[in-house]
Amino acid sequence: MFFLGRIGLDWERRAPLLLRPNDVPALGPPRLAHLKAHEYVEKRWMTQDQFDAYFKFTFVRNPWDRTASFYRFLGFGRFCSFSTFVHRYLPVQMEKMAWFLCPQSEYVYGPDGEPLVDFVGHFESLASDFARVCDRMGIANPVLPHVNDSKKPGGGLFRLPRRRPLPYREMYDARSREFIGKLYESDVEAFAYDF
Repeated sequence: MFFLGRIGLDWERRAPLLLRPNDVPALGPPRLAHLKAHEYVEKRWMTQDQFDAYFKFTFVRNPWDRTASFYRFLGFGRFCSFSTFVHRYLPVQMEKMAWFLCPQSEYVYGPDGEPLVDFVGHFESLASDFARVCDRMGIANPVLPHVNDSKKPGGGLFRLPRRRPLPYREMYDARSREFIGKLYESDVEAFAYDF
């Protein structure tokens, strides 16, 4: 949303940025905002020359924190423990929604293992990394709005009142921690994350 107004678009007219549902499953995930970097050209949403001309950036998140966020956002906290979600439901959901739950490294690296983006920021240093992105694009004094907070009461997919969740580290037992470390091992290695 931060960039839409800067290029004369609003949320209703965002389709040129591929921030819309995808009606053709052969051309990518159900929501085009979840295209992997290599899919922009591979699925013919743009040419290789266009892709190469853009400054491409992304933000990644600690996979243990990201998994806790999935648990909250997808509403599993309403009917199962976090450990049950991690071991029983997450693997099934990853098959159903691979475009959303896959390792973040799959979005960043091409099939040959080469990075396809120019900058990788981290959620844990969002403000300073976002400022670096804006500086690269010549945008002074950026203020990033916070619009999707699954930690807020009523946030996430289900908009019912709920109590403030635990910090992610408190949600894990040793078995779940190890399981997520292995499941998202490519993110741990690619982006230098630890618990």
